[in-house]
Amino acid sequence: MQNITFTRKYLAFFVFSFMFLAVITAIGIIYGYSVEYSVANQTTQELLKTTEHLSILSIFFNNCYIALVAFIPIYGVISMTIVSFNTGYACGCIGQIAKISLSQAFSFYYLNIIFLIEYVAYSLAFSESLYLVYVALKHGSREFIERLRYDTWRIILLVVFLLFIGAVIEWFIITS
Repeated sequence: MQNITFTRKYLAFFVFSFMFLAVITAIGIIYGYSVEYSVANQTTQELLKTTEHLSILSIFFNNCYIALVAFIPIYGVISMTIVSFNTGYACGCIGQIAKISLSQAFSFYYLNIIFLIEYVAYSLAFSESLYLVYVALKHGSREFIERLRYDTWRIILLVVFLLFIGAVIEWFIITS
């Protein structure tokens, strides 16, 4: 069985993806932290309602849906950008309602193990989406099909594995 091909170019796509998503999330945090208190409170209350019936599987399936959509060339990039901003926005609203400083909101989010696991997974999906477009444009449909056949499906499995671990940890944090 062949290993996933992580070329230098692909790793550059991955690093770009990770940094891009982290910056988009940071913009969302800043925006969520700066909205009117009533809007932040309403957003936080809506989020709390969604956590009432959470399970490991519901977290896992939600995160998998987000990641699998992110694999779709072009559309996935747009979708993941919106999801990252919205995630940051929610974190900023929660930070404002919890009356923590903006730097504490950033720390809470970026120093959280869930961030690392999920953003590695999302960045793999995002970067694969970008890389598939690059391969199709630079090398043609034959190389694109080869990439799908040999690497993309393995990356999907890796992403699903990471998201399952992240869902378990996230569920324990939320319910404790």
